[in-house]
Parts: sequence; structure tokens; C-alpha cells
Amino acid sequence: MATITIYLTYQAPNLMWRNSESDQWQVMEETSKTAKTTAGDTVVWVIDNTIKKIKDISVGKSSKIDSGYKWKDIWSKKPKKDSDTQYSGVVSTSMYRGDADGYDITVKLADNTDLTVDPDVVVEEPEKP
Repeated sequence: MATITIYLTYQAPNLMWRNSESDQWQVMEETSKTAKTTAGDTVVWVIDNTIKKIKDISVGKSSKIDSGYKWKDIWSKKPKKDSDTQYSGVVSTSMYRGDADGYDITVKLADNTDLTVDPDVVVEEPEKP
């Protein structure tokens, strides 16, 4: 069971992300798969100084899950606030490849405006027996 960190930054007009498995920044959007997890993994969201704080992460709110994945409540520990700059959650050990959950993340930007985006977290391992 690993820890996957999702790093967030703001580059107007987009919330950008990369995870601990990649150095490439990408625009966070509805079809973004911000973490490809294994059952039991911890997912951590961390902001940089272009964002004041993470206001909220609400899971189970995706309006669109790509084909090949099915929506499930994948969390044994739903994402919660660790500090203004970090949230974390744990993927259930009973999830399998193809399970996915969307989430709404709301951040407060340096100019005090809020920005909300709706990406996904997907489970890649293990295969269903």
C-alpha cells in the first residue's frame, strides 16, 4: 500500500495538477484521472503557494466517469482536512481494477476567489478474482 500525492498549483485560469508518479503538470478537468491507485493506497492532496487553501473535497460527485470504469464509493477513509494545505483519504482494500470515484475539489485562490473542479480517482489494481 503506497501513498500517492496529488500536487496542485494555479496557473490562470486553470487549476493544475501532477501526482507523485509524474513530473508533468496538467490542467485539472472533469476527465482527469488524478490518481491511479491500488486498493489500500493513501491519496494526499497538497497545494503550493499559488493557492491559499483547500476548502473542501467531496467524493462521489462525479458527473462523468470514463468508459472502462464504474462508479463506486472507493474510500475506506474519505478525504478529510489534515491542514489548510493538505487533505488525505484511503482507498478501500475491497476495491478492484476499474472501480472509480469522482470528487469535487474546491480551493481558495490567492485573490480570495473559489475554484471548484470535478476530477476522478481510479483503481488500477488488483484484478477482480
